[in-house]
Amino acid sequence: SRLDYCNSLLYGHLPTLLARLQRVHNSATRLIYNTSRFSPTTPLLYQLQWLSVKYRNIFKILIITYKAINSLAPDYIKELIHFKQSLSSLRSTDEIILDYP
Repeated sequence: SRLDYCNSLLYGHLPTLLARLQRVHNSATRLIYNTSRFSPTTPLLYQLQWLSVKYRNIFKILIITYKAINSLAPDYIKELIHFKQSLSSLRSTDEIILDYP
């Protein structure tokens, strides 16, 4: 949807930008249910099974990361993933740990 387009780029930026997008999200929810401007949107979002903007962004980033790890993403995204190399031989070495690029 247009609301989701490039919104994961806002992750980690000013909360005011996310608040603006959340207001649009809430307005769309109120429009669907034809409720007043002052009614709470959390139960309505729950009924629609929509996440808030903050959690939608986190979910989208996690899905892209999952696809990149499992070779389901395009090459230009897979190249951004770096795995952290463990120097010891512990049980935790079987875990996939990502390194900062």
